[in-house]
Amino acid sequence: MIAGVFTATVMMGLMGGQPAQAATTTTSDATTTETVTPAKATATEQFSAAATPASTASSAITPNSAATSAAQSATQAATSSAAPVISKTASAVTPDSTATNSTSTPASAAPSSVASVSSAAAIDATKVATPVSAATAQVKAATTRNVANAAAVAPVAATVQSAAPADVTIDQWMPDTNLQQVVLHELAKTTGITSADQITQAMMGNLTKLYVDTSAQQNNKDYYLATMQVRSLQGLEYAKNLTDLWICPNLDANLNWTGAYMKYGSISDISALAGLTNLTELNLQMNQISNISALKNLKLKGVSLSYNQISDLSPLQNSKDTMSTSATMAYQIIKLPTIVLNAKTTSYTMPSFIITNLDGGNVPITPVQTSPYFGMTSAGTGTNLDDATVAWKDLGQSGYLFVDWHDTLLGLPGYPFDGEIVQLYTLSDSVGNVNVNFKTTSGLSLAPQVTLSGNLGDDFDLNQSATVMNAVQKIMAQGYAYQGTADDMAVTGVYAEDPTNITLLFGVKKLAATFNFIDDQGHTLAVPQTMTGDYGQAWQTQVPSLKGYTFKQATQDGQPLTLTDGQLAGTLTADTTINLIYTADTKTATVHYVYADGSEAAPSQTVSGKYGDTIAFPTSPVIKGYTASELTPAKYGDENTFTVTYTADTKTATVHYVYADGSEAAPSQTVSGKYGDTIAFPTSPVIKGYTASKLPTSVFGDNVAANTFTITYTKDAVTPPTPTQQVTVTVHYQDSDGKAVASDFVFTKQVGDRYTTSPADVKNYRLQAIPANASGVVGDQNIVVTYVYVQQSGDGDQVTPDQPGTTTPTKPVKPTKPTQPAKQPTVNKTGGQADQVRVGTRVKPQAAVQNGATQPAVSAKATTTPAGMSDPTQTTLKTLPQTGEQATSPWWGIVLLGSLLGLAGFRREKRH
Repeated sequence: MIAGVFTATVMMGLMGGQPAQAATTTTSDATTTETVTPAKATATEQFSAAATPASTASSAITPNSAATSAAQSATQAATSSAAPVISKTASAVTPDSTATNSTSTPASAAPSSVASVSSAAAIDATKVATPVSAATAQVKAATTRNVANAAAVAPVAATVQSAAPADVTIDQWMPDTNLQQVVLHELAKTTGITSADQITQAMMGNLTKLYVDTSAQQNNKDYYLATMQVRSLQGLEYAKNLTDLWICPNLDANLNWTGAYMKYGSISDISALAGLTNLTELNLQMNQISNISALKNLKLKGVSLSYNQISDLSPLQNSKDTMSTSATMAYQIIKLPTIVLNAKTTSYTMPSFIITNLDGGNVPITPVQTSPYFGMTSAGTGTNLDDATVAWKDLGQSGYLFVDWHDTLLGLPGYPFDGEIVQLYTLSDSVGNVNVNFKTTSGLSLAPQVTLSGNLGDDFDLNQSATVMNAVQKIMAQGYAYQGTADDMAVTGVYAEDPTNITLLFGVKKLAATFNFIDDQGHTLAVPQTMTGDYGQAWQTQVPSLKGYTFKQATQDGQPLTLTDGQLAGTLTADTTINLIYTADTKTATVHYVYADGSEAAPSQTVSGKYGDTIAFPTSPVIKGYTASELTPAKYGDENTFTVTYTADTKTATVHYVYADGSEAAPSQTVSGKYGDTIAFPTSPVIKGYTASKLPTSVFGDNVAANTFTITYTKDAVTPPTPTQQVTVTVHYQDSDGKAVASDFVFTKQVGDRYTTSPADVKNYRLQAIPANASGVVGDQNIVVTYVYVQQSGDGDQVTPDQPGTTTPTKPVKPTKPTQPAKQPTVNKTGGQADQVRVGTRVKPQAAVQNGATQPAVSAKATTTPAGMSDPTQTTLKTLPQTGEQATSPWWGIVLLGSLLGLAGFRREKRH
């Protein structure tokens, strides 16, 4: 009954289809008519009129995105600005966009290993010697290899941002809103969510079974329509634990909402299933599926793919040993777009169809006069040109052409792999045709022939045909890249009575998976590595170890990947980016504090941080008198030991020299040295009559006060010498030739006495100069004083000076004010000398006042005291420097008394 209803329904659908007019084509849904409109193009898509060899085609056609279903309507394909473009210059194909992933700033080193591939077309990320973008670091080898030895990874300023799952909306990773509703219906049972926006990838990871709800299809029209309109399964790749998947129409629901049992669903893109290795039960019957290459690496048990458009079962070879004998692959209906042929056409060759069975073998196609599926008769006579090609002749004005195939799936007659190819055509006097075939460079047909119709004399352009571009889109989605046209046929021309045949050639596209190595802050840790392979090829890689980091998680195009036994695995279905995310290890840095000699200056300190982060060193302890060295900025690494060295500061010590009263005795002196070193004090200045205090042994301190010292000068005690030693003072009066001009004058003094001599008046001579030692203090040596005269006009008689003890002394003359005594040897007023004494006072002999010592010159008029006599007027007092007292020596009284007594004696003798 079901088969009868099905047949009747299909027949009604086919018969009800309106013949397409010139310049129109139909999509795979016979009830939808498409009008060909020019595709939108950007400036970069404009074609050059100059011919270019096919070998110089700019780049391969790339699919819009994984989000674009291969079953999108022809109208969508025609108006999409992202549609692939076929160059009309020498058949070269130019993409409208580039589908390459690149990293703008490479890191400094590569990880120790990246990937190995389980198939022959292995992935090899070796020989990336210099930083390159992910787009150019391509993998070459055809054997399983690991990435070549790589250095340890050092952190860098450049960053690669990875899309965190929380930042991605469901519309980005599951773009089909109808699939969102189907998944929401299932997840709501266990999570309680009420909106598709609440679906997370983590929830998808917990999903194990996804069945369309039969009851909901029959009772909820919105749910039914969502089920029927699901086109792409993108987003299910995150359901890594999914074991059962059933999305297919319910016949009763079809009847309930449409009035027909045989209403097909819309699923055409199942590429998201490629990585669901846990999937074992799959029911996608009654949809629009033509490409099942995503099932290549799965091991399925229950499979139901009947009532689709599948012509190649070879992707199920991996499931042959596990697949149930109840698997159904029957009733594959491939409805080709309606074609309009020129009325003069007497024969028509259908496109070659390669039907491939489970074992990869070729299943022949044969023309049928009456369709077993639709019960309709072909409008011509068909003949096999070969197993894959059928030619028709005796064409009627319009009608259908039917071609069937049949294969005993698994050798069981009850469950075959069979189907039918249906071509609807009409004839017109005003149209010409262009037949477009799609093949690999080796000759394998990849899609049914597309026959374009247009008014005779009109231009055609394959780039403007939505049907052609939609076919190209589907082929590229299977991992092929456009290579050009057979025989360099142009893709533009003019519709003519004789059909134009153009074959578009494709080669297997190498897909790339780019691995980025980043930390959880998005910083690049290593040079990105790229592995390439064929569409549908499985890959696996051991997660590499990075020094200083611990692997955290992996994401593919921003979505989490499952790590199994330290390995990641997947299938190449499109260019993809995989981020390997690591967390920096916690490291400890130790800082030692030492003096210059290596001895400990302070206890060591430790700080902690993440590997690769800048170390925040602790503040060095303050040690008086020492300066700590600075540490060079560093990052946490494998060796985290650092040393701060303390160097003694340079200090200055100042020594002040003072008397007991605090007044300055001598200028201060300074010396320098290192903190803590013993101070080498300068030698204290010698001040006669004073004794300097001694400083204790000291070291350079840490401040001015600690390095300031004072030496005090104390006055020496004066002990008058014992007046027992007699010293002779001899005074000579001579001319310049040494001739005596007057008698010598000789007298004696005791050591320490002050003496004074006077020049003699010599007739006809004048005194040339007063000798320096004319007066002074008597030392312990005899003194000789010589007055030198110069002869003047006169008789030259000599005059003998008065001698002591003469009986008739001359009348004393009032003495004049004595001249300033000769300058004594300089005595530091703070020195250790005895107190200065009044002139004529006995003092301790000084080394500077010796016999023959040079004394300051004395004026000839300075003294009138007779030779050998002390000047009684020299009574000026000297002031003691420390006490301020006037010192009057008792010797003055004795000398004065002696003088008076002497005068009295002279007079007495004269009287006698």
